[in-house]
Amino acid sequence: MVCQEKLKNEEKANGKIMEKVLVILAQRSAKALKQARKELLKVSLRIQSPRARKALKYYEKNWNDVTHPGILSLACEAVGGNTEIAIPMQVAMLLLSAATDLHDDIIDRSKLKNGKPTVFGKFREETTLLIGDALLFRGFILLQDYVKRFPPKIAREIFFTIDSNFFEFGNAHLREIDLKETETLEILPDEYFRILERKGSTIEMHARLGAIIGGGSKNQINSLGRYGRQLGTLIAIREEFIDIFEPEELQNRIEGKYLPLPILYALNNPKVKEIMLSSSQSKNYKELSEKLVEVIFADREVKKLIEKMRNISEDAIARIDQMKLKRNLRYQLSLLVQGAIEDLL
Repeated sequence: MVCQEKLKNEEKANGKIMEKVLVILAQRSAKALKQARKELLKVSLRIQSPRARKALKYYEKNWNDVTHPGILSLACEAVGGNTEIAIPMQVAMLLLSAATDLHDDIIDRSKLKNGKPTVFGKFREETTLLIGDALLFRGFILLQDYVKRFPPKIAREIFFTIDSNFFEFGNAHLREIDLKETETLEILPDEYFRILERKGSTIEMHARLGAIIGGGSKNQINSLGRYGRQLGTLIAIREEFIDIFEPEELQNRIEGKYLPLPILYALNNPKVKEIMLSSSQSKNYKELSEKLVEVIFADREVKKLIEKMRNISEDAIARIDQMKLKRNLRYQLSLLVQGAIEDLL
């Protein structure tokens, strides 16, 4: 049974498991984020536009990506690697992830996140695009310098992993854009579910990279990669639920014609249809959010979606158990999965 009030407060990390998850990820990301912020300063010093420098400073102030570098660190240690050697990789990937984050806000026309204006919402499209490009180039330069320390075979594996996963992530977004061109009711929820699975490739990428630079075997790399895909899928679906509770984001998604996945699954529910139709006239998205919450989680198809999340989570945890990791690592990796489904099951 979903605890709706706790899920609503997800962004405040009120869930007991999520609190522990954030602590673990923050500890494993602290050094990399500190260095990444220094890289942002270097980029800022080369930018002549005062507006762009201000936008970059604004992004840095609100930047706290602990998930991607945290996963990379965990995977590195899981295969017996030294997490200190992962820090330069964490920094490079933080910049690349930041670039895609900025560009995604342009694509999604996201003006608000967590109640705060995005760079796109505050500094407009052109500035957001260009500082995203700057971070992209800087990230690839750092990555190139870092990979030189590895044998050619490992270097090729690193670049292949980044190349294939970034393209999969990009293709998922392109398919999502195609769907936005259709009428909302024509979007099949199962197809959108598959898009979210492909978006999970970013977490898979960081898990694989950590295992590769940590010296993992082929089986270890594949197992952690599969775990990362499952975790990424769960996180992506959880965010779809959270968007129902956020009136501004719900409005953005309705107007952009890409409804959150749970609503897509529940659209055949007469109550949901009635609520959605009435909202098109009232434009009161706070009221709409509250009404949807009352019926969405009781819907039969949404319950099936939640059960599917349960199955994915159980398989991910079983995969970690099979790797026979140290107790603390198995605990941390399992906790990440539990945090992604907290209050949903």
